[in-house]
Formats: sequence, C-alpha cells, structure tokens
Amino acid sequence: MNDFSMITREKGLYFTMPIFRNCLRTAVTNAIKCRNLNAVAATDLGNRSLAAETSHLAVIRRRYDARDCTVATLTPGAGGTWLVTTNIYDGTTPRLIRTETTGQPATAYLYDALGDTVATVRSGITTASETRHENIDGTVWRVDTSSTSCGGVTNAVSTTRRQLTGLSDALRSQTVSIAPDGSATTEQSSFDPQTCELTTIRATDAATPLVTVSRFGRTVERESPRETVFNYFDQMGRAAYSEARHPAAGGSLYWRWSQYDGSGNEVDYGTDYFDHDTYEYLS
Repeated sequence: MNDFSMITREKGLYFTMPIFRNCLRTAVTNAIKCRNLNAVAATDLGNRSLAAETSHLAVIRRRYDARDCTVATLTPGAGGTWLVTTNIYDGTTPRLIRTETTGQPATAYLYDALGDTVATVRSGITTASETRHENIDGTVWRVDTSSTSCGGVTNAVSTTRRQLTGLSDALRSQTVSIAPDGSATTEQSSFDPQTCELTTIRATDAATPLVTVSRFGRTVERESPRETVFNYFDQMGRAAYSEARHPAAGGSLYWRWSQYDGSGNEVDYGTDYFDHDTYEYLS
C-alpha cells in the first residue's frame, strides 16, 4: 500500500491513485476532472500531514509545516493570479500572531499572559476584548467588554454582564448588555417547575419588552408589540397549529394548521393569512 494516496469521486465511483512519497505539503484540487477531491498524506508515524477538500468551482492549495499548521493558502485570483494568505506563528508554538493576504492589510493577534486572544490589529485599528468578573452586592457577574481604538482614541465600546451566582427557578439567568450607542438591553429568564415553562423577557431601554415562553425547548408563546403568537405541537413535537392575535384587542390575525402522515411528512395544511385557501401537497 502506498503511504500517500489521493481519493477522487466521479459519478458515484471512487478511485484511488498513488501520490509520490516526497511530494510537497500541498493539497491541490482540480474541479475540471472531478466533482470532489480529497488529498491525504500520512507520515511514517501515521499522523495526518495534509488534507484538502474544495467545491467543483475552485482550485485551492494549502501548505502545512511540520506541526501540521496551515502556513499558506492559495486561491485563484483575477487574470490567472493567485491570492496568497500567509500565517505566521509564534516560534515553535501553534499560536497565530499574524495573517497576511495579497492586496489586503495584515492582521496581527495579541494575547494575554494566559495565552488568550485579547485584541486584533488591522490597518492601525485595534479591536480589543476583555473578560473579567465583578462582585455586585454579593452577586458574581461575568463582564465581557469589547472596544475599537485608533490613534489613541477608543470608541465603539460594548459591555455585556452575565449573572453567575444567586440564580434559582425564579431567575434562571440574567444578562445586561450596553451597546456602543449607550442603549441597554436586559434579558431575564425564569422557570416554572409546575408547567415546565421557561419564560424569557427581553427589553431595550424603555421599549415594550419581548416575551418568549418555551416548553421542552420549543416556543409555545411569543409576545411582541406587533402580535402575540401561540404555537401548539403534537405528541411527536411537530408543529400542529399556530395562531397570531392582536396584542391589545386579542382578535385573531392569522392561523396555520398542519397534518402529517405516518412517516412524519406534512401532507396537508391550511391558513387564512392573506385569505389563502387550504393547500394540499401532492404525494
């Protein structure tokens, strides 16, 4: 058996062809000859050394180093040229510190002492992120902050606080997000063990809140300033009936029902939305 093989698929058939043992660490696909092509090479230890898969519309080449990290990706450009994306790593570690693409500004990646990404720099614009924990009135919150800065000026600051302690069924989760424009969005969820319903309330500033009620992972009620929607499901968890009502007057706005066969396929449905008649699927 060859250490290197190339598997191609054409019209549902698979073909295996040998690849020279000392070939370049480059995966090449040619859609003119086949629909899908995978090139795989293995070292003497059995480790994967390269792999590539592309659609039938492109030829892509990837090069890897001894650590199996991608160091270059070549994609076709205009006029027969190649667009080359080069990855630069920190010494012998797989930590990516810089990415360069033909005709585009380079991107640099900054890390903290723990090795986590804290910022990216591109065209002199730094996009930074920070995660910390705060104790507010005995409650621990996780705080995620992101900002954009250029020329010593920092703007576009957004902050998200997520409550970690002091939670119960009455307050399953609580998140407060402050957007760069200063608007604050609060999202709270509570759980009723009697009805097994999870209620989520989301409000931005003084706007009318959006209320969502779910049961076993499926939304059964959704209330917004425009409408209130009720969803009903059968024993298999399939949508059986849905009705939208006016949030203030309570009148029906539109509804939809579905009927399924023994295999779970929808074979019939009806709706009065836009005064449409009942439709049937052709089986």
